[in-house]
Amino acid sequence: MSGCSTGKLSAMKKSAFKLRLAYRNLTGKNILFSLAVYFLLLVLLSLALIAFSHRAMIKKLYYYQAKEKYQKIDLVLTYDENSPVKIVNQRNLSNYRDYFSYYETFYNFYSVIESDEEVYYGQVFSSDMTGFRRVIDYPAERIAEDEAIVSASLAAASGLEEGDSFILFLGAATREFRIKSVAPDRGIFTGNAVFVLKDELLREIIGPGTTNLGNTVYFKLKSGVKVEDALNALASDEEYGKFRVDPAVDYEYIDYYVRYGSSIFMAVGLIVFIALLLVIRSIFSLYFKDFNSQYAVINILGGSRGFAFQIWIFQLLLLSVLALPPAIGLCQWFFNLAARVFLVKSHIALPAESVLLAFVSYLIVLAYELVSRYLWLRRESLVSLSKDNKSAPAFDRYALLFLLLLYAVNNIFSPFGAGIKAVVNIMMLAAAAVLAVGLIVRLACLASGRVRKKTIFNLFTAKHLNNNKIISHSLRVMTIALMIIAAVLSVTDIIDKNSASFRKKIEADYMIANISDYKPEFKREISDSYPVEDVEEAVFFQNVYIKEYAKGVPIFLSLEYDNIDRYFSLEIGEEIADKLGSAERLYALLPESFKQIYGAAEGDVVTLKLSATLGEEEFVVAGFYQTEYEIFIFSNYLAYSGEDATNALLFNTNPYFDDANKADIVKRYGSKMYFLVDIAKTVDVAFDAFDNIIKIVFWLFWFIVGGFAVVIVNNLLLALSYLKADYARLRVLGLDDRQLTRVVVTEAAAISFVVFVIAFVALSLIIPNFAPMMLVFGYYKELAVTGVALLKFLALGTLVFIPGYLIYCIRIKYINIIDTIRKF
Repeated sequence: MSGCSTGKLSAMKKSAFKLRLAYRNLTGKNILFSLAVYFLLLVLLSLALIAFSHRAMIKKLYYYQAKEKYQKIDLVLTYDENSPVKIVNQRNLSNYRDYFSYYETFYNFYSVIESDEEVYYGQVFSSDMTGFRRVIDYPAERIAEDEAIVSASLAAASGLEEGDSFILFLGAATREFRIKSVAPDRGIFTGNAVFVLKDELLREIIGPGTTNLGNTVYFKLKSGVKVEDALNALASDEEYGKFRVDPAVDYEYIDYYVRYGSSIFMAVGLIVFIALLLVIRSIFSLYFKDFNSQYAVINILGGSRGFAFQIWIFQLLLLSVLALPPAIGLCQWFFNLAARVFLVKSHIALPAESVLLAFVSYLIVLAYELVSRYLWLRRESLVSLSKDNKSAPAFDRYALLFLLLLYAVNNIFSPFGAGIKAVVNIMMLAAAAVLAVGLIVRLACLASGRVRKKTIFNLFTAKHLNNNKIISHSLRVMTIALMIIAAVLSVTDIIDKNSASFRKKIEADYMIANISDYKPEFKREISDSYPVEDVEEAVFFQNVYIKEYAKGVPIFLSLEYDNIDRYFSLEIGEEIADKLGSAERLYALLPESFKQIYGAAEGDVVTLKLSATLGEEEFVVAGFYQTEYEIFIFSNYLAYSGEDATNALLFNTNPYFDDANKADIVKRYGSKMYFLVDIAKTVDVAFDAFDNIIKIVFWLFWFIVGGFAVVIVNNLLLALSYLKADYARLRVLGLDDRQLTRVVVTEAAAISFVVFVIAFVALSLIIPNFAPMMLVFGYYKELAVTGVALLKFLALGTLVFIPGYLIYCIRIKYINIIDTIRKF
């Protein structure tokens, strides 16, 4: 019994001793070093969480954006651009009562709103009050037939208040309304929006008996009913199948933009992955700087080989566990801040599986490093452990030659497809860059040692840059961090320039769309009534679906080929031009990315779903055009189908075309549900989805840039903690602050120059692989950067070294010489 008690007491004493030793290692004179390691682990875990959760978080952001727009609504039925009938009758929807909890019929249109001779263009929503409360999900008071509810945005823009009156234009007729209340922007009721009672409004436009009529129906599904089943039921109906039926949350749309954002993120993400591995290695080299001697002492005194190792593992796990909650909080704060920018009010939480996957992956890498370090320690003699700080230049040379050989084989023989080939190239080049920087610095140091004139640089700086393993790790981290910063800045700059370039290619001013009863006289009417330069017939569809590629494209456009250059800047050959003017069969001109992503080829036959009314049509691929974004498909549909197919007019204006002209077009044709489309604004709307995802990715990129800027500074300070004794000895030898500062500045200049050159060469080879690499993630986008731009971004990244070395100099200035030398 006493033996058992003694054993327990011994175990308790042993555990207590471990805790005391761990506490000593982390605190006291090591507190700043421990905080630096902790902060580095925090950055590392945050970046790991971003990498593993960004797809899920972007998907959630788009989901909540759709849910907040449509509130409780699941499906929306409305007319499309080619519908000859734009009025839907809700009477027969009762046949589908098994699918829906309720449905509300609205009559929505755009109109001119006039108040005190000020004109505003806005969207008019009309239904009964039950419909408003269900669809907008706002408890508004009842209104009379001459009263209206306006959005907060319209009230702010116009200065209108409760009790004020305004005039609503209903084609040739007008109607005056008094504002009963101002509702906050919510769901679809945002921007310049007005709500009035539908029956009274349609009585004015159509006549009596309009209770069941509208042009848009909003559906709420019953619990357990699938969206796909309800969609198919309505699409197969003879009456309702002629209308567009869209889900409120379009998961296909969301997946496409998540894939788009993720592919751009991963262009830099592969380098980030390599950087994270290097940072972990660097942390271990610095973190275990005192471990070797402690391990040797404990073993010499009779302790077990695993005793000291257990203590240091406990310390590292403790720091990691303490870093995880703030890392999660930081990532959630980042994504929710992005959500607020995009007007998403819902809280977005990191998925538990992403957190678990990120942390487990982090622990696996730590475990690998710990096991490999422990196995190495067991092979070393106890005496040699305190002296092992030298790097292994021979291994680096062979590893670099091996990587360059792999790179050559990958590009000469191309054993993989374009996407995998690009991934291999990026990883090989990034790894080669971090190995090359150490070898070049080492060669430079050896060359400086042969200089006859002895200086502090070749006696001290060159020595630790050449031989010290910890400094070698720091150089690698600085190199990869600089490459990431420059790559992020390059990609963001490329995307900004691409957006501007794309917008410049669109030269059309306006379009009148949704014309279902076109007559040639309408073209002459617009030309004679308004100050326009030219007017051309066109066929315009939105959200056209390509069956073979399971891919939607925002805009399908067809006009006479001879008139295209008035409205769009396209660079196409004569053969494609002939096809776009052909009346023999249908042709489609696709964006270049379709060739890269889907393997499309000229002459392929593809099926396009143009609209609910027209259904599907087969087109021959006429060719491809260079573009920055997949927004337009051009076709000869008008030439093939004839003038009767016209459903839009494109026109360019002269300087005399003003807001009064725009308002007059809306007044005259708004009641027919013709839309006056500002082309620039429409393109901006089409760009919104791209821009939103790009903004999120940019935020992710800046988060990464900030993280690696911190890594550079932190790594310098951690390296300094190892060199403190050397700097203390230099002070003992008589060097003053000015001379030590000169030593650090010389070192910083030499390192910055070498790292700059290596990063420039590596990124010049890496960035061209970004576009084909995206094919792995189902997307393609050209990302080309000039040498001048890359030099500029590398120079900006190198500026991060300045605060790092500034703090480095300050820390050297305040080294306690006696304590430092005694410790080391």
